[in-house]
Formats: sequence, structure tokens, C-alpha cells
Amino acid sequence: MMTRLVASLLALCACCNTEAVTSPPNIIFVLLDDVGFADIGYNRHQPGTAAKPLKEFVSMSPHIDSLAAKGVRFTQHYVHPTCTPSRAALMTGHYSSNTGLTIAAMPGSVSGLPLHLPTTPQLMRQAGYEAHMVGKWHLGHAQWAQTPVGRGFQTFSGVRILPFTHSFLFSYAQNMPPSRL
Repeated sequence: MMTRLVASLLALCACCNTEAVTSPPNIIFVLLDDVGFADIGYNRHQPGTAAKPLKEFVSMSPHIDSLAAKGVRFTQHYVHPTCTPSRAALMTGHYSSNTGLTIAAMPGSVSGLPLHLPTTPQLMRQAGYEAHMVGKWHLGHAQWAQTPVGRGFQTFSGVRILPFTHSFLFSYAQNMPPSRL
């Protein structure tokens, strides 16, 4: 299922490019937690619709708005009420109940994405892409194999698990395991 998802994503990107394709398209995947529909500027007013923008409206997300105007927006992914199951589903293409991650990962937890399930970055790298991550992982941290780099990203800079989400920043690369996990 995940392979079909990645193949569909690549095909969609290829179809959207009207110029001769000499190299695969760049893909930037943005996942945001706890964002309301109107928190992103491009959702506030859609050109060609009856909705009128607020006179005092100033986009608080001009860079995201610009990327969205030039790319493809997937807006109908229904998520779980906590981040870990939603991220597990997106990373593997499986329902979170099939990944074993149905609730938010907590400090001290030894749970993580099952190693037999391929992840999006692993499949993208097999297709010739680079895969890098910035942000919050929240999908396992007890073993190197459960970290973002252990699950296919070449580099990672961000946070791995609460309650340290806003306190500690971790950075590491594929060939440079952290001194302690």
C-alpha cells in the first residue's frame, strides 16, 4: 500500500510539470500539528470563490502560501486526535492500528514504528531521492533503528519525543549516530 502511495505521489508530480522532465521533481512534504483550517493563509480566501477576504487580512504564512500556489496540496487526510498515530499512518501508509502506535508516544516508551514496515523516506530513497527531516519525530527513540535516520532519513534536526518537544534540539546524520539516545 505504501509503495502505491509513493508511486502515486511521484506520478502526480510528474503530471503537473508541463516542461520536459530531465530529472525527478522536487518534493517538499509539510506536516503541521494543531493547525486550524484558517490558520494557513491560502485557506482564508480562494480566488474565484464567493468568499471575500477580510479587509484586514494579512497572511501569517506567506512562504507556505507561495509553496502551495506552485504545488499540490493534499487537504483531506483525516487524522487521529494525537500526533503519533497520525505520523505513523503517514510514514507507513498503514492505519495506525496496524503499526502498533495508536496513542501518543511518551517518555520512557520503547515503542516505535515496526521495522518490517517500509517508510516514505526509505521508499523515496529507493526511487533516487534524498530524504531529510526537520521538526518533530515522535515515532520512537529507544533504539537507533527507531530514530528518523534509522527509518530512512539521511539527516534529522529536531525533537524526538515529549515532554522535551520545546526544550531540546537533536541533530544527527546517517553516518553519525548520536552519542546517546
